[in-house]
Amino acid sequence: MFIRAREHSDTVPWVEKYRPSSLKEIQGQGWIVTALQNFAEKKKIPHMIFSGPAGTGKTSCAVAFVNDIFGGKLSSDSILELNASDSVRMDTVRNEIKAFSSSKSIISDSDALKFIILDEADNIPKDPQHALRRIIEKSPPNVRFILMCNYENQLIDPILSRCALFRFILLPKTTILEKLKKIAKKEKLKLPDNTFEVLYLISKGDLRKAINFLQIFSQIETDDLSGLYQIAGYVSPTVFLEFIKSIKKSDFNHSVQIFSQDPFFAGRNFLYQLLDWVLSEPSLSEKILPNILEGIAEIDFRLTMGSDRDLQLESLVALLCEVVKES
Repeated sequence: MFIRAREHSDTVPWVEKYRPSSLKEIQGQGWIVTALQNFAEKKKIPHMIFSGPAGTGKTSCAVAFVNDIFGGKLSSDSILELNASDSVRMDTVRNEIKAFSSSKSIISDSDALKFIILDEADNIPKDPQHALRRIIEKSPPNVRFILMCNYENQLIDPILSRCALFRFILLPKTTILEKLKKIAKKEKLKLPDNTFEVLYLISKGDLRKAINFLQIFSQIETDDLSGLYQIAGYVSPTVFLEFIKSIKKSDFNHSVQIFSQDPFFAGRNFLYQLLDWVLSEPSLSEKILPNILEGIAEIDFRLTMGSDRDLQLESLVALLCEVVKES
């Protein structure tokens, strides 16, 4: 990923095509960018942990930081990228890291910095994390680790204490919209009104996801934004509004039938839509809100455990009809 030729940019996914190549191009992570720029300038670099939600720029910052360190001249003997989910056994990771750390660059001196980028580090089980801690401890002085994760509380304290922790926040709406509009302009896209607002809504602050949705939607050649909701696995606003009207009438059968109009949606995405409505709907009394929120949380848990989508949502519909009827 980090050493990618850009000559054939037409075949590169837009997420990579428009990935920032320098820290100067990173937006929305102010103090983090400043700190990394100072590290790059002074060449005094600690091991680091980039933690935060998906699509907030962790990988982009790592790419841009390493690019700035090497002046854009990256080589395979200067950077090693590993994914925690790629290697089940820590022995594999250990061997790769040892081989990489001890290898000598053919284009730079032996003391040149080397970077090991370990993505999804929070997916590593606790015992192998202790092995990783020892690897970090014993790494040569010119090797630096950048661990990326969604949840730093899944990392053991000995790793956290050996690294500088950078917590990435969700990108501001203005930053996401600006990036999407720049891409659309460069790709010469003709899009329906409100496209960018919908992209922001369905991506929930994940810029990578928003860019992917934009690239897919650009190939459909339609002015109907319901296609964008379908791409993202959401119920279209028209269908969702009909569903809410039916719920307010406590009409269970019709509410369930509405789902058949939009068979492509993901169950958890529908729960996000429903939660947004519940938290903003003034007609729902505080008396019934706890029951609804508890029901949504329970169904969300069941869906993550692999339960049947339609069966679980029908159960939730029954609850909604009941509590609305009693209110």
